[in-house]
Amino acid sequence: PPPPPPPSLLLLLLPPSSSSLPPSSSSSSSSSSSSSLPLSPPPLPLSPPPPPALQSDIADVPNESSKNDKKGKVNANVKTNVTPQTSSDPAQSSKSAQNNTTETKKDTNTLVPHVNIDDLKQMKTYLKLTKKQQKDLNSLKKKHAKDCTIMQKSHCSQVDKMIALHDKEKQTQEKLLEKAIKKRGENNCLELKKETESKVENLTTDHKAKVTVQCPSYNI
Repeated sequence: PPPPPPPSLLLLLLPPSSSSLPPSSSSSSSSSSSSSLPLSPPPLPLSPPPPPALQSDIADVPNESSKNDKKGKVNANVKTNVTPQTSSDPAQSSKSAQNNTTETKKDTNTLVPHVNIDDLKQMKTYLKLTKKQQKDLNSLKKKHAKDCTIMQKSHCSQVDKMIALHDKEKQTQEKLLEKAIKKRGENNCLELKKETESKVENLTTDHKAKVTVQCPSYNI
């Protein structure tokens, strides 16, 4: 079923009672005035007050104007407190620089510990490296000595070959001279003897030059 109408509407819909009507003399005026004036609407119900928790939250919200006032006061205090500090004394600046350098030195000393050379020499890595270096040095010395012996042998063999060739050429010239003397006689072979002597001298000079080029330390 539909809900019942509110009592305000019922009062409006009901006809006016006789007791509430004014006297007859003023009935026409009241009727005319009531017909001309509109009826006033019923009063709206008042909203209930907010709960106490919501009122406390509303009270806790700060006001923007108060915030701005506080910020302005703080900025003004900061501006008044900040004053430029100029160091007019050069001695103080130099002392501060020296203090900074000493502090940095102390920091480096604390970061890097003091190391002794003897302690480093007794480390396993250092000993291992020294042993390896000594081993490599000994192997290089042995290889160098071996190469030197091989080189000396090759030089000696070459010099020996040159000496043998020189002796052979010298002997051939002497044998030719002896054969000529036997055939012609010593008096008839004077010119041939001079030629053979000059040839032998040339052979010796060439031999010395070759030997000095091949082996400078060799003495002929």
